[in-house]
Amino acid sequence: MFVIKENLRYGEDYLCHTAAERESDCYKILTGESITGDCMLLNSLLEERYGVVFRADVILPVYEIVRIMSGVWHCGKCGIRVSQAGGTLADYSNFTVTNGDGDKMGTLFKQNINDIVTATKLLDDGGCPVCDGWDDGHGNICSPNGWGRPEFFFRNYKHISRLK
Repeated sequence: MFVIKENLRYGEDYLCHTAAERESDCYKILTGESITGDCMLLNSLLEERYGVVFRADVILPVYEIVRIMSGVWHCGKCGIRVSQAGGTLADYSNFTVTNGDGDKMGTLFKQNINDIVTATKLLDDGGCPVCDGWDDGHGNICSPNGWGRPEFFFRNYKHISRLK
């Protein structure tokens, strides 16, 4: 999936309405012009048209087309696996979390492109929704027991209670 990234003086923003399957579609959505080409050509045209942003350490184009990639991440501490399907924007907004046995613990839902990019950057940098206690997007905290009752998520679950 491709999307337009807006480089700001103190950060960046991803324009949700520009999400498209091809980079030329992103260009057309933003400019209204139909041009075919790869990201490098289209990004140079965007830079010529809209200019650059000066940051403290770098000069960036105001708009650039970037590719959003889906992926699979594994946490070495707790053993969970986070996977993200590719395809449509709806597919990219859901991250499925499974435990070491392969049982689904829950799904992380990210509402917009900025949240999706932030989550993938955190996962790329070694972040973990369970170890770091992320919110699943619906107000539930991600825990080692999943997003609900522990016996639902673990095959070998045995309830341990106190003896009286």
